Amino acid sequence: MKSYTSEVSPDRKGIIASGLKAVSRNRQNVLKPIDFVATLLEGEVKYQKLPSGSSDYMEFYDKDGEMVATYSNNGWTMYTTNAEASRQTEMCTIYNEAWGRAKRGIPLAGEEAANVENPQGRFDAKA
Repeated sequence: MKSYTSEVSPDRKGIIASGLKAVSRNRQNVLKPIDFVATLLEGEVKYQKLPSGSSDYMEFYDKDGEMVATYSNNGWTMYTTNAEASRQTEMCTIYNEAWGRAKRGIPLAGEEAANVENPQGRFDAKA
């Protein structure tokens, strides 16, 4: 599933690395929160330094404007994009359909002719 989904995944590592470089270049000790938006690797990073000066919050966006990650005092959180969620759903649907067919002993398309020639290659759903 990871391989199937990764085909539509954004380059999180690149977006985060570029975002952190941009933020480190623009860090300022200010008394009020600042919002920093930069276009990075066809994405964006939004940065906020809280008034205490000790807390940072950052949001990382891909080229489609979807949030792909955040960072706060609690650590990193990765978010699934719509394309990734769609791909995961598609993979689960394919898997569940194949599993259901195998459980009922129904061959996959094109498999029926092969099993007639080689009956030992058939799947035993009771095994």
